[in-house]
This record gives sequence, structure tokens and C-alpha cells, in this order.
Amino acid sequence: MTLTFDSIDKAGPCALLVGEAPTNAITHGKGPDGRSSIRLRLHEEDSCVEIEIADSGSGFRPELRELEGHGIGLTQMEALAEQVQGRCGSVSRTRAGPT
Repeated sequence: MTLTFDSIDKAGPCALLVGEAPTNAITHGKGPDGRSSIRLRLHEEDSCVEIEIADSGSGFRPELRELEGHGIGLTQMEALAEQVQGRCGSVSRTRAGPT
């Protein structure tokens, strides 16, 4: 897979996003044994690239994102995705780890 950018305006936010997502998963996605395990999947279709990251954590409560200090990484990733006309979402699955 090759990603081509016509300007640093898109390459910079993409690089930050691709770095922040697994870092966030490793930092906050610890399993019951205290270890982090992540799965990274890249998929390209119709000039669109999808990056999916799943971790071994117990999930999170989406309503906590409204509290100060919670969800900063997710908020940052959403802002970076917007800069490149992309989308960023998260799903928290109980006992399956957030995705």
C-alpha cells in the first residue's frame, strides 16, 4: 500500500494520527494481566484507506470523555482525521477491548 500526499498539510496530520492511535491503544488497552496487546489492520478500497486498531483492554465508558482529562487522545485523533478529510471513530466492547 502506498500513500501519496500532494502537500505536507495532509502528510503531517496523517503521520501523527497513525502514531497516536497505536500509542493510545498500548497505553490504555491493558488486558487483565496488565499487558498490552493490539491488532492493527489496514484496508484500502476505492482510494480510501481504513486503519483499524483493536486492543486487549476492558473497554471504556464513552460518557467519561466529557470529563476533563478523559478521551484526550481520541479527541486529538478525531481532529487530525478532520484535517485530512477523514473520519475517526471508536467502539468500546465490554470484555472484547475497545476498537
